[in-house]
Amino acid sequence: MARTTLGSTLAGCVLLLGIVGHSASGGGDPNQRQRNLLHVQQALGEGLAMIQRGDFAAAVALLEKHIAHIDGNRIYLTALRDAYRGHVASLEKAGNLAEAKRVRSFLEILEPMHASRPETQARAKSAQDTSDPFAENNRVVTREKPVTIVAEAEKEFEAGRYEQAGTLYARAEQALPGAVRESRERWGYCRLFAVAQRLNRGETGDQLEAEVRAAMQMSSRLDGFGQKLLDKVRQPTKAVSVSVKHSKSGKWNVAETESFRIFHNDTEQAAEKVAQIVESTRVGMTRRWFNEEAVTWNPRCDVFLHATGEDYAKATGAPATAPGHSTIDLASGRVVRRRVDIRLDDANALVGVLPHETTHVVLAGRFDAHHVPRWADEGMAVLSEPRERVDLHIKNLPTHRREETLFGIGDLMKQNEYPEGRRVGAFYAQSVSVVDFLVKKKDAVTFTRFVRKGLATGYESALEQYYGYRSYAEMEKDWLARAFTADGVASVSDKGAK
Repeated sequence: MARTTLGSTLAGCVLLLGIVGHSASGGGDPNQRQRNLLHVQQALGEGLAMIQRGDFAAAVALLEKHIAHIDGNRIYLTALRDAYRGHVASLEKAGNLAEAKRVRSFLEILEPMHASRPETQARAKSAQDTSDPFAENNRVVTREKPVTIVAEAEKEFEAGRYEQAGTLYARAEQALPGAVRESRERWGYCRLFAVAQRLNRGETGDQLEAEVRAAMQMSSRLDGFGQKLLDKVRQPTKAVSVSVKHSKSGKWNVAETESFRIFHNDTEQAAEKVAQIVESTRVGMTRRWFNEEAVTWNPRCDVFLHATGEDYAKATGAPATAPGHSTIDLASGRVVRRRVDIRLDDANALVGVLPHETTHVVLAGRFDAHHVPRWADEGMAVLSEPRERVDLHIKNLPTHRREETLFGIGDLMKQNEYPEGRRVGAFYAQSVSVVDFLVKKKDAVTFTRFVRKGLATGYESALEQYYGYRSYAEMEKDWLARAFTADGVASVSDKGAK
């Protein structure tokens, strides 16, 4: 089953901060112990960030995954306890009492005193005496006070334990909005600290930029640190170490890396620059969308560099005006062929087209037996390009809306192929805007999970599970209010959600 994309343009430094590690079980294999330790550290950092964002269910799932290797790491256990607390509160608020009870049983293991607290005793007695309004189990329970949590956070901050302080500030604010008013600057610093940690682990994405901007709004005194982080977030995909082997194949010069074969008629130096771009994109986009380290591709991806549009058209049959395209063949959900063709006389060939098409290849084969849905595939690929090129698409949204070429959200997500020619520009602009919107609402990995679930069970139910939207229409209204803020437009589209 083959898949070919359209051309991609048709329409101060961060503090080097580390988590203090504890030992990680790995039997007698020191290499495995080191791998386990790194996984534990990474999970702890990501889990703390999720807790700060209030994404307790995701934090629980991630932290539980690596618990077998923490060897009693108290910081890790504290983070898991906080994740359980938030998750229990969310489940109870949603009325899912059975699941809340199950999760609470784990929380009580991490909170030995929890079982003796008044609220726990009250629940235990509730089945015995519900008729007496003056019974102990019917009294109002005084829970942990936000002011106490803030005091704990202040102690952690003073001790330089910013991850723990940030988690406590977030918990206090959740318990009582405004509770952290007097410590907003410190909480903001903790949030920036967490972003620095994630950047040092090689994470990228618009969610980091959104978190930095939110933290900077807490105090103007954080602008300097925040701006350094923004500069780092906006840097191109971090370069990776690439070994290149040069050879000859017929009329082509060939530059080979572990995962690519680059066919070209240029210098070795030029080919190595291309190799650096595609390998860095492969690693960066795998981390961004799947939170995984990239593995070597088999088969490799063949990249053909055509000197002119005429050469490109002659070799591929594509229009000479197209900047490039990628071709992927799937068999039983496995990628059996990867290929990228680009024309080098396009001004954006290396800065935009090559990362875009390589991202298509990264995404292929990662959604079970499905090809990536067109709207998500193009939206995610465009987001691999420099921000100014992303904005070129988004800035066209008002024009497409006036021309009535935008799609209802339900129609867009069900679009299996590219639309008719007159709507291609609108399709690209809306796709990247919707993907950008959902990524900023949570993060890139959550978006990928949402797409995978949508392919399996339908996007409308997946929207509710991952983003809390009960219908396409509800999500569309929210997206439009954000997408057209500059125009003062906050109504649903003329087409409506379907």
